[in-house]
Amino acid sequence: MKNKLTAILTVLGMLTFATASNASSGFTMGVSGMAGWIETSGQESENSGGTVVTTNEITKHDITEGYFGGSIFAEYETAGGWAFGVDYVPVDADLGDGKRTDASGSASASADDTGDRSASAEMQDLYTVYATKTLGGNGMYVLLGYHDAEISTTETLQASTYGNASLNGVQYGIGFKTPVGEDGAIRYEFSYSDFDEISLTDATNSKNKITAEADAYTMKIGFNF
Repeated sequence: MKNKLTAILTVLGMLTFATASNASSGFTMGVSGMAGWIETSGQESENSGGTVVTTNEITKHDITEGYFGGSIFAEYETAGGWAFGVDYVPVDADLGDGKRTDASGSASASADDTGDRSASAEMQDLYTVYATKTLGGNGMYVLLGYHDAEISTTETLQASTYGNASLNGVQYGIGFKTPVGEDGAIRYEFSYSDFDEISLTDATNSKNKITAEADAYTMKIGFNF
């Protein structure tokens, strides 16, 4: 978290310097509302069995979750139509949850993992450093961004404990924005985010692992002032 905040403050500092050093400043701040859906695909590879027989049980799960949220952003736009900024989403986004009941088929007491199992994951503290480029003079623009976030997991499992992980990804988008006037400006944006695969290892048994990857589709309406 410390490195993340340092990076964000560095970007904001650069934007502020650019504003102070240019009389025709293009520095703006704003807020946005968003809605979309996240497609998550994951699997758990669980080592089971007694002292004689050991097997790997693989459980796969795909889920699509809709979400609503908001963000705050700051950016600097050059005279050439380029804009560079940072966006922060303070609202957590659900990546999915599930529950099942297992009945052990093993006669070994050490392999008995009968019981209810549940798990859920959330994306927290999503920061995006981005660049946009306008296309002509009609307000259309393209976007390229880099995501940094934290994945927080909560689970009730018989013999496994998984922690949290960092998550990174690349964002591609297209949008339209009105010129900045006395009353600010409005922007409309659609983007696709391709997040890296994450891997979590059981704290009590290193042979148990969870891998997952997610894609997000986002529609956003923002207001600059």
